[in-house]
Amino acid sequence: MSAGALEGRVALVTGAAGDLGRGIAAALAARGATVACADVRPTGPVAAALTPGAGVAVALDVTDSRAVDRVLTELVDEHGRLDVLEANLPGNPARPGATTFHLMANPAIDVDGDHATATVMGVLLRREPGDEPGIAVTGHYEDVLVRERGRWRFRRREAFVDVGRPIE
Repeated sequence: MSAGALEGRVALVTGAAGDLGRGIAAALAARGATVACADVRPTGPVAAALTPGAGVAVALDVTDSRAVDRVLTELVDEHGRLDVLEANLPGNPARPGATTFHLMANPAIDVDGDHATATVMGVLLRREPGDEPGIAVTGHYEDVLVRERGRWRFRRREAFVDVGRPIE
């Protein structure tokens, strides 16, 4: 992917204070994306290390649904779109020591006032201790969203598994 391939695109990377999230944020910014670096830990140094003007630090606890909703709403309100959501999910209670992460991307979220639609492509990757990350599942979501009382909510989400099987 060329240096400007993501010019004008907006990305949200969770877990950006960790090694994996920091690397993904840097790769997206190097290709031209504006990257919101989110984590419960400080992400200011991560955002500052990106291509000048490409990164912004966001304090976010992904277990707090209201905080996630607020951040997503602010990003779409400020930039008019969210093209890439990279969600790092360290740890997996069903597989101790494994790291699971979910890369979600879409060319654009179509916003029409208080309504939006999106087709989100997803890749769920897993890294077992001592192994390289590998693809567990690929698929996509088809979403319809509505903004009610200033908050974006899913009206409908359909999930499709294209390759692989759901993770245990």
